[in-house]
Amino acid sequence: MRNSASFRRVWAAIAAVIVLCAAAVNSARAMSPIVVQPDLERVEITTLGDAYEGRGDSLQVETSAGADGVTGRMTVRASVPGANPNWMVFSLSNKTDRAMERWLTADRYTISGSGTVWPDLDARRIEAVTPSIGFVPERIKSDKADVFRITLEPGQTITYVAELSTERFARIYLWKPIDYEIKTRDRQLFNGAMLGLTGLLAIFLTAVSVRRSDEMSFAINANPSRSRSLNSGWMRTPCAPQTTKSPFFT
Repeated sequence: MRNSASFRRVWAAIAAVIVLCAAAVNSARAMSPIVVQPDLERVEITTLGDAYEGRGDSLQVETSAGADGVTGRMTVRASVPGANPNWMVFSLSNKTDRAMERWLTADRYTISGSGTVWPDLDARRIEAVTPSIGFVPERIKSDKADVFRITLEPGQTITYVAELSTERFARIYLWKPIDYEIKTRDRQLFNGAMLGLTGLLAIFLTAVSVRRSDEMSFAINANPSRSRSLNSGWMRTPCAPQTTKSPFFT
């Protein structure tokens, strides 16, 4: 009985160690929060957040401390059970005395994170965004990017976990809404101008090609003798065979 009891205790200790190791692997420590400045138009989250891959369909992180200095833990599960997505963890802090609204964006039509051999330009970059407290960020409808509306109350610090849709890590930014709309409008205007210039260039080159072909046809029709001489130059008249008289016959 003593041996069996000690054997069970050893196995219990081994099981506890395995559970602790698994929890350590699946957990992640959130970094210090990103202080959102009122006059800053955008912040790149990709370089300031923590990226995780190969963690399975769930991720456990430690939230950043708020104004009271208390930290917590949160567990986020993937949208599809059994999936193995990539994650981006970051914290935002509002040190001002007024609420802030920011847009979390990930462009789809960019070279970075789109792939070179097999590009996926129209695919989603962010599947979902989960906050440690408060309401879930609202997805804003857009065909060019993944956009989520984030609201920070005065003095609030929130940890966010973004579930990425692809195996590649896209570049994620935090924008002021008005600046992002201006940037999007300017890009559309530039794309329209480039498309118009390309169309005009194609029409000009087509007109030049047609004009040159007409000039060549007019020159040939205006001087038919030259055209006949040019055509006859390609034809060689056969030479008549020459006969020589043999010295043996007179």
